[in-house]
Amino acid sequence: MNIKNKISKVVLVAALLIGGYNAKPNTIVGLSPEAIETEKTIKDYFQFPQIITPVNESQKVEVLFTTNLLGQVDFVLAKTLDANLKSEIEKQFLKLNLIKIKSEVVHSVTLNIKAV
Repeated sequence: MNIKNKISKVVLVAALLIGGYNAKPNTIVGLSPEAIETEKTIKDYFQFPQIITPVNESQKVEVLFTTNLLGQVDFVLAKTLDANLKSEIEKQFLKLNLIKIKSEVVHSVTLNIKAV
């Protein structure tokens, strides 16, 4: 009985190892065309007044947002310590309509804001 248990364990481990090599990830490398189009929409849409960011200063702001079934942004959270910048980003994001991305899922985008 002891030998049968050892053999079954070896077979089970071998099956798991072989199965592990054949498993494929559920993610796609690179950006989909929809994601690229959405990123372009966000880049083209945003405009910030000169008052918001001082000249010669740049900031990275992570923005979390969700969309409803119609593609309208219904939740926005901008992660920055600058209250004016946070308010402006959230206000502009709420006006976006992003129909190409999955709805009712939290999306994240990092904005690099530079004063020119």
